[in-house]
Order: sequence, then C-alpha cells, then structure tokens
Amino acid sequence: MNKISILFLLLLFSMICHAQDITGSYRYKSSDLSESRTIIFSQNSFNEERVGDLTSKIGTGSYSIHNNELTLKYKEVPNQDTSRYEISSLDKSKGSSIIDLKVFDINGLALIGTYGCRDYKNNPLNFIFTNNNGLGNMMVYNNSSIGYFTIDCIGYYRISIPIKKLMGKTVNITAYLRPQTKNYIEPHIVHYKILKHTKEKLILMESKNTLIFEKIQ
Repeated sequence: MNKISILFLLLLFSMICHAQDITGSYRYKSSDLSESRTIIFSQNSFNEERVGDLTSKIGTGSYSIHNNELTLKYKEVPNQDTSRYEISSLDKSKGSSIIDLKVFDINGLALIGTYGCRDYKNNPLNFIFTNNNGLGNMMVYNNSSIGYFTIDCIGYYRISIPIKKLMGKTVNITAYLRPQTKNYIEPHIVHYKILKHTKEKLILMESKNTLIFEKIQ
C-alpha cells in the first residue's frame, strides 16, 4: 500500500470518527421564540436546559451516534431536591402487588394526588386520585411492561418506585411530597435522525419535526 492510500485511509478514518462525535454547545429556538433548548455535548455525555414561557427544566445523560442517528439517554439528575417515602411490607401476594397508600406534604398535611404505573420509558399506563385524606389503594398485576409505580401532585416532586420493589407483596406506602423549586427532565430515551452536522449547525429530525440547533460555543 503506497503513501497516498495510507493518507486517504487515515483521512477517511478521521472523518468517520468526527461524524460519530459531537462537542460544544448548541441552542434551539422555536419559531415563535416561546421555547429554547441548550445542549452541551462533552465526550459521550451531555447536559441540557429547556426554557419555556413559564418553566425551565434541566437534564443530563449520555449520547451515542450510530448510522446517522443520535440517541440521547436521559438519566436522573444527581443531587436533586426530591420527595421521600416509606414502605412497610405486610406479606406476600401471589402474582400481584397490593398497595395501600397515604400521601402527605412535608409538614404532614394530606394531599389529593395521583398514583399509578408507568412503563420503562416513563409513559403513563394508568392513574387514580387519592381521596380528600390522601388515601388510595391499587392492585398491580405482574406485567412486563410496567417499570415504575409513581406518586404525583401538581407543584411537588414526583416519587418513582421501581415496580420490582413492590411485586409479589402487600405493602403500605407513606409518601411525603416536597414542593418543587427546580424542574428536571425525567429519565427516558430519545432518537433523532441527523440531517446535518457542521461547525455552525446541528439539524435533527424527530418523527416529522425538524429541530435546528445553532452552535453557540
């Protein structure tokens, strides 16, 4: 193999490696300027901030590129404010979980909240409201699509419990919800098709939506 061939292969390898990596800060603004997203890519990880008219959210995770597809895997933001819960297990329950629930704020006042199951991508499967005293109950059958049992109330941090901690048991859950001071992007996975990636722009497509990110640094 001559020197020209070797140089060509090295150049091609460099281009491929570059195509599989994104670094720097990119910002997207909606056409009506009501929403913006800033994503900072660094090696195989990223941090993101979303700003809307009324709220802002922060998120973090890892990313990968394969066959011109960008995958963002959001994980739980570390060291975040959160609600807390206590579980007491009464006995075993064959093939299902029986959950008795009490929901309070951090001062012990009963809350009317919602509770139910979500899949592994955090999509809701079913939800029920607690009563005026913050009480609720649910039977959850063993289903491979269920990932989490969650407890919510508007303006408070969500509680998300892996369903494997509850399955096959009769349990009492006491939840103490903390008011939100920051909003976080929940753990989930998003796939984008890369339409264009240059030094100035990153153009992505999700379903039929095209997102144009301008590089800001």
